[in-house]
Amino acid sequence: SGNTSARIWQMGGTDAASGCWPLTLLPHGRDSADRKNKNVTTLEWSSDGELLATGSYDSVARVWTQTGKLKHTLRSHHGPIFLLKWNWRGNFLLSGSYDKSTIV
Repeated sequence: SGNTSARIWQMGGTDAASGCWPLTLLPHGRDSADRKNKNVTTLEWSSDGELLATGSYDSVARVWTQTGKLKHTLRSHHGPIFLLKWNWRGNFLLSGSYDKSTIV
């Protein structure tokens, strides 16, 4: 996103015409002064749908619950994160970054 956030939309039915309510906002900064270089570049749901991982330009991967609670903050990269992938069991997360590294 270009506004340093991701959103979880709850679908009202089987198609978009049914509407999308409620909306859960996942902010990647506390306020406007804390949002520099935190635009979201990638995201990935765990296979069971319980966790959402987001990666951003600030080199941080974040793991969120379905309700929008920040569960983990992973700060090992030195460049923007462009790839996230959960293993099938959902107990490992792979991240890939512009810094030419991958971390599990």
